[in-house]
Amino acid sequence: PGGRFLIHYTRSGHNAVPAADADTSGVPDFVEQVGSIYDEVFDEYQNTLGFRPPVSDANIADNGGDGRFDAYLVDFAGEGDGNFQVDACDAQKPAICAGYMLEENDFAGYGYPSTTVANRILASHEFFHAVQAAYDAQQGPCFAEGSAVWATETFDPTLSDFESFLPG
Repeated sequence: PGGRFLIHYTRSGHNAVPAADADTSGVPDFVEQVGSIYDEVFDEYQNTLGFRPPVSDANIADNGGDGRFDAYLVDFAGEGDGNFQVDACDAQKPAICAGYMLEENDFAGYGYPSTTVANRILASHEFFHAVQAAYDAQQGPCFAEGSAVWATETFDPTLSDFESFLPG
Protein backbone atom coordinates (compact mmCIF):
# COMPACT_ATOMS: atom_id res chain seq x y z
CA PRO A 1 0.00 0.00 0.00
CA GLY A 2 2.89 2.41 0.66
CA GLY A 3 4.31 1.97 -2.85
CA ARG A 4 7.80 0.77 -1.85
CA PHE A 5 7.18 -2.93 -2.52
CA LEU A 6 6.07 -5.01 -5.46
CA ILE A 7 4.52 -8.28 -4.27
CA HIS A 8 4.62 -10.97 -6.98
CA TYR A 9 2.06 -13.77 -6.69
CA THR A 10 -0.10 -16.15 -8.67
CA ARG A 11 -3.68 -17.29 -8.19
CA SER A 12 -3.22 -20.71 -9.78
CA GLY A 13 -0.82 -23.63 -9.77
CA HIS A 14 1.70 -24.83 -7.24
CA ASN A 15 2.62 -21.32 -6.00
CA ALA A 16 -0.95 -20.00 -5.69
CA VAL A 17 -1.74 -17.77 -2.72
CA PRO A 18 -4.97 -18.28 -0.74
CA ALA A 19 -7.86 -16.94 -2.83
CA ALA A 20 -9.83 -15.21 -0.04
CA ASP A 21 -10.59 -11.56 -0.82
CA ALA A 22 -12.93 -10.41 1.97
CA ASP A 23 -12.74 -6.74 1.00
CA THR A 24 -13.43 -7.58 -2.69
CA SER A 25 -10.51 -5.39 -3.78
CA GLY A 26 -9.43 -7.87 -6.43
CA VAL A 27 -6.20 -8.61 -4.54
CA PRO A 28 -6.11 -11.68 -2.26
CA ASP A 29 -6.15 -10.83 1.46
CA PHE A 30 -2.88 -12.73 2.01
CA VAL A 31 -1.09 -10.54 -0.55
CA GLU A 32 -2.52 -7.36 1.00
CA GLN A 33 -1.36 -8.55 4.41
CA VAL A 34 2.17 -9.20 3.12
CA GLY A 35 2.35 -5.72 1.57
CA SER A 36 1.05 -3.99 4.69
CA ILE A 37 3.49 -5.81 6.96
CA TYR A 38 6.45 -5.00 4.69
CA ASP A 39 5.40 -1.32 4.86
CA GLU A 40 5.32 -1.54 8.66
CA VAL A 41 8.73 -3.23 8.79
CA PHE A 42 10.25 -0.66 6.41
CA ASP A 43 8.94 2.21 8.55
CA GLU A 44 10.36 0.65 11.72
CA TYR A 45 13.81 0.01 10.27
CA GLN A 46 14.22 3.29 8.39
CA ASN A 47 12.10 5.86 10.19
CA THR A 48 12.29 4.61 13.78
CA LEU A 49 15.69 2.89 13.92
CA GLY A 50 17.42 4.98 11.25
CA PHE A 51 18.80 2.22 9.03
CA ARG A 52 19.45 2.69 5.31
CA PRO A 53 16.75 1.37 3.00
CA PRO A 54 17.59 -1.62 0.80
CA VAL A 55 19.47 -0.82 -2.40
CA SER A 56 17.15 -0.21 -5.35
CA ASP A 57 17.25 -2.62 -8.26
CA ALA A 58 16.11 0.06 -10.74
CA ASN A 59 19.39 -0.14 -12.69
CA ILE A 60 19.40 -3.95 -12.96
CA ALA A 61 18.02 -5.31 -16.25
CA ASP A 62 16.01 -8.13 -14.61
CA ASN A 63 14.58 -6.12 -11.73
CA GLY A 64 11.09 -7.55 -11.26
CA GLY A 65 9.44 -4.74 -13.19
CA ASP A 66 10.69 -1.53 -11.59
CA GLY A 67 12.83 -0.11 -8.78
CA ARG A 68 10.51 -1.13 -5.94
CA PHE A 69 11.66 -3.87 -3.57
CA ASP A 70 10.41 -7.22 -4.87
CA ALA A 71 8.86 -9.97 -2.77
CA TYR A 72 7.92 -13.21 -4.52
CA LEU A 73 5.35 -15.50 -2.87
CA VAL A 74 6.27 -19.09 -3.69
CA ASP A 75 5.62 -22.55 -2.28
CA PHE A 76 8.67 -23.76 -0.36
CA ALA A 77 6.94 -27.15 0.16
CA GLY A 78 8.03 -27.28 3.79
CA GLU A 79 11.74 -26.92 2.93
CA GLY A 80 11.94 -23.38 4.30
CA ASP A 81 9.70 -20.39 4.66
CA GLY A 82 11.60 -17.48 3.13
CA ASN A 83 14.94 -15.93 2.30
CA PHE A 84 16.66 -12.86 0.91
CA GLN A 85 18.44 -13.28 -2.41
CA VAL A 86 21.10 -10.97 -3.85
CA ASP A 87 20.46 -9.63 -7.37
CA ALA A 88 23.67 -7.69 -7.95
CA CYS A 89 26.48 -6.02 -6.00
CA ASP A 90 28.73 -3.11 -6.73
CA ALA A 91 32.43 -3.76 -7.23
CA GLN A 92 33.61 -1.94 -4.11
CA LYS A 93 34.37 -3.25 -0.64
CA PRO A 94 32.27 -3.62 1.38
CA ALA A 95 29.91 -5.18 -1.14
CA ILE A 96 26.71 -3.13 -1.33
CA CYS A 97 23.99 -5.25 -2.91
CA ALA A 98 20.46 -5.08 -4.23
CA GLY A 99 18.20 -8.08 -3.84
CA TYR A 100 14.72 -9.47 -3.44
CA MET A 101 12.67 -11.59 -1.07
CA LEU A 102 11.24 -15.06 -1.48
CA GLU A 103 8.47 -15.87 0.98
CA GLU A 104 6.16 -18.83 1.54
CA ASN A 105 2.91 -18.40 -0.37
CA ASP A 106 0.47 -19.66 2.28
CA PHE A 107 2.27 -21.14 5.34
CA ALA A 108 -0.08 -24.15 5.20
CA GLY A 109 1.28 -26.88 7.46
CA TYR A 110 4.07 -24.75 8.93
CA GLY A 111 2.81 -24.59 12.51
CA TYR A 112 2.65 -20.81 12.83
CA PRO A 113 -0.33 -19.69 14.94
CA SER A 114 -1.57 -17.51 12.05
CA THR A 115 -0.48 -16.13 8.70
CA THR A 116 -0.17 -12.73 10.38
CA VAL A 117 2.44 -14.07 12.82
CA ALA A 118 4.23 -15.93 10.02
CA ASN A 119 4.31 -12.87 7.76
CA ARG A 120 5.49 -10.60 10.59
CA ILE A 121 8.34 -12.98 11.45
CA LEU A 122 9.42 -13.53 7.84
CA ALA A 123 9.12 -9.91 6.76
CA SER A 124 10.98 -8.52 9.76
CA HIS A 125 13.77 -11.12 9.71
CA GLU A 126 14.43 -11.58 6.01
CA PHE A 127 13.91 -7.92 5.09
CA PHE A 128 16.61 -7.02 7.61
CA HIS A 129 19.02 -9.01 5.43
CA ALA A 130 18.17 -6.55 2.63
CA VAL A 131 18.97 -3.70 5.03
CA GLN A 132 22.27 -5.40 5.90
CA ALA A 133 23.09 -5.67 2.18
CA ALA A 134 22.82 -1.87 1.93
CA TYR A 135 25.87 -1.75 4.24
CA ASP A 136 27.83 -4.94 3.56
CA ALA A 137 26.40 -8.13 2.10
CA GLN A 138 29.44 -10.19 3.10
CA GLN A 139 28.87 -10.31 6.84
CA GLY A 140 29.42 -13.63 8.54
CA PRO A 141 26.39 -15.79 9.31
CA CYS A 142 26.60 -15.29 13.09
CA PHE A 143 26.38 -11.51 12.74
CA ALA A 144 23.90 -11.58 9.85
CA GLU A 145 21.49 -14.03 11.47
CA GLY A 146 21.96 -12.75 15.00
CA SER A 147 21.21 -9.17 14.04
CA ALA A 148 18.23 -10.26 11.90
CA VAL A 149 16.80 -12.03 14.96
CA TRP A 150 17.46 -8.86 16.96
CA ALA A 151 15.62 -6.85 14.29
CA THR A 152 12.58 -9.15 14.51
CA GLU A 153 12.53 -8.86 18.30
CA THR A 154 12.88 -5.08 18.07
CA PHE A 155 10.14 -4.83 15.44
CA ASP A 156 7.69 -6.88 17.50
CA PRO A 157 8.79 -8.24 20.90
CA THR A 158 5.73 -10.51 21.05
CA LEU A 159 7.10 -12.69 18.22
CA SER A 160 8.70 -15.72 19.82
CA ASP A 161 9.52 -17.90 16.84
CA PHE A 162 13.30 -17.60 17.06
CA GLU A 163 13.54 -18.45 20.76
CA SER A 164 13.12 -22.07 19.69
CA PHE A 165 16.63 -21.87 18.15
CA LEU A 166 18.34 -21.02 21.46
CA PRO A 167 19.28 -24.62 22.38
CA GLY A 168 21.18 -24.89 19.08
